[in-house]
Amino acid sequence: MTLLLEMLQVLIVFLSFCGRRIKGQFDCGNLLSNCTCGYVHTVSEDHETTFYQLRGLTVTLLHNATVTPQTLFAWQFRTSPSGQVTRVDPGVNPQLRLVGQVLTINPVDEIVSGMQFRFVTLSSYESKWAEARLGTEPSIQLHGTRRLFNVTISQSIDIGLNAGGVPLPTVYLKIRSEKSSKFVLQRRGLQFGPVNESDDGSYSVKASNCFGDVFQNFTLNVLIGSSIESISEEVRGRCGDTVTLVCIVLGNPQPTITWVFTSSNASLGRNVFTVSLGRSRYQSLLQLLHAEASNRGAYKCIADNGLGDAATNTTRLSLLCMYVIY
Repeated sequence: MTLLLEMLQVLIVFLSFCGRRIKGQFDCGNLLSNCTCGYVHTVSEDHETTFYQLRGLTVTLLHNATVTPQTLFAWQFRTSPSGQVTRVDPGVNPQLRLVGQVLTINPVDEIVSGMQFRFVTLSSYESKWAEARLGTEPSIQLHGTRRLFNVTISQSIDIGLNAGGVPLPTVYLKIRSEKSSKFVLQRRGLQFGPVNESDDGSYSVKASNCFGDVFQNFTLNVLIGSSIESISEEVRGRCGDTVTLVCIVLGNPQPTITWVFTSSNASLGRNVFTVSLGRSRYQSLLQLLHAEASNRGAYKCIADNGLGDAATNTTRLSLLCMYVIY
């Protein structure tokens, strides 16, 4: 009957805490060996462990020993690996409560953090020590409030990531395409490079530990000097027609595009239209309405965004004009 009552007490305690678990009992994986987070932790005779909980919450310690109603047992603690081993006495330590063979720590705080606990019986069972640690949720900082990083091609940069939390979080990077080989992830740094045009875009960093996930976004703005990808080959037309000259320009930020009629060295501001063909790529159109003989000649396309020298290229316009002689 006594055994049945103890088992019922253990079950009630276990279920009451499971109903309020943050995210369940977590295996910290590669964060620290043999560590768990959450409301319930089991000590073992196989290995020492570390368990984490948030400030003000509760941890229930279970054991895997085989016991009977006649088994004499005790929970012991010490305040450091070299500290004195003391039997848990709820009268002396009000944060430590015993319900049958279950030890409850309530609440977890700085006083409890660093204490080590084990379960022992008179029949020679002795678990390894389990250390309590005050845990915190993960956090990420990126160079203060910066979210936009301007970088030139072939440059390498440090995003300045600082990830924190107890236990230390694992850091993940979410990107739009497979570029992860360029990143070196650390808890206190995110190095990226060398950069090329395809790296331009938005990114998301995730820091994750057993108490949750936190995200931070940033944008790489890859700066590209002006260049001219192509220009219309020699354009042929007839007088009176509408003639269009086309110049494809690359650059970030968007270049200023100017057309110059070389015969008069005059800039042509009217009837010039620029459309975006995607990030860092633009098409400039120069339209000559009712072209006439004086429009014959060379036309220069000039692109400049302040990064390096301006880019230029030239095309020619040939017109066939019919004259009526009276």
